[in-house]
Amino acid sequence: MFAQAIKMNPRSARAYLGMGEIFRLEKRYKEAEKMLHRSIEFFPQKGDAYIALCDSLRAERRYREAESIVQKALKINPRDDRVYIELGKIYWDEQRSREAEKMFRKALDVNPQSAQAFIELGRMFFQENKYCDAEAMFLQGAKCNPLESQAYIELAKVKSLRKDRESAKEEFPQEISNEQTENAIDATLIINEEPHHQEYYGTNTKDHYRRLKSIVLGRGIKLMCVQYPRCHVKPLIELLGQPGDGVVFIDNEKSFNEGVSRDGYDAYFTDRCYNKISPNFGHCTYRGNRLLAENIADAIVVNLHKTE
Repeated sequence: MFAQAIKMNPRSARAYLGMGEIFRLEKRYKEAEKMLHRSIEFFPQKGDAYIALCDSLRAERRYREAESIVQKALKINPRDDRVYIELGKIYWDEQRSREAEKMFRKALDVNPQSAQAFIELGRMFFQENKYCDAEAMFLQGAKCNPLESQAYIELAKVKSLRKDRESAKEEFPQEISNEQTENAIDATLIINEEPHHQEYYGTNTKDHYRRLKSIVLGRGIKLMCVQYPRCHVKPLIELLGQPGDGVVFIDNEKSFNEGVSRDGYDAYFTDRCYNKISPNFGHCTYRGNRLLAENIADAIVVNLHKTE
């Protein structure tokens, strides 16, 4: 749709912004950057493209470039609370926690009803294990915007620390879909569980995996073992032996659970595979496949450094 709009009007800042947002959500950051720069070129007075571009650059850890973009947006509209939130995210990513907090609170000075600023403060407190402070921020965010689902998802994380499904569920208003509520609670309960032992593999699968290991290692090749999304890697290790000796394990539990909790199940999976022994997962979307690829690539890089 946005591509068609650009063909019809090659100077449409809104169309370039929309296309850039799609690329950014799909983690196609280089393409997003190109589209967002075009949007800024045709409408430099509007802050939306600056904010989206900052998010894209920050995702690539290009913090100084991201900060430069935000500073430009700040000159355009110093009363835009989103600008201070973006600066806070940059500082938080760089572990400059007090500066990050200062920016989130500055956003609230500009807009006392900024649900997102409260949510970001709550996330920061949650990561610092200040759970009471985090809960207070999430509650305030929900109060500012009762239909901001992310505030309730974050509240569910705090409640799930007590393994209290019903208490977590009560935080979600009726307007938030029951499926989204259940997904958020399932993901956060799994994230906060102690490592558990579950059996994911049948007898034939076990036999095939062991034979594959023997063949690959016999040829002097490292074996990369990738666990299913949202499943604990422990059963795979028990099946094929401890890490090392030519075997590398890729854990896709935490990253996918965090993603589902943050963005929803459908952002990562196109369908659902239900069974009695494993968490919900399915065939991946583009975004899910991208996360799988990133986890595998990270493991390859780490092990390359170990062999140097």
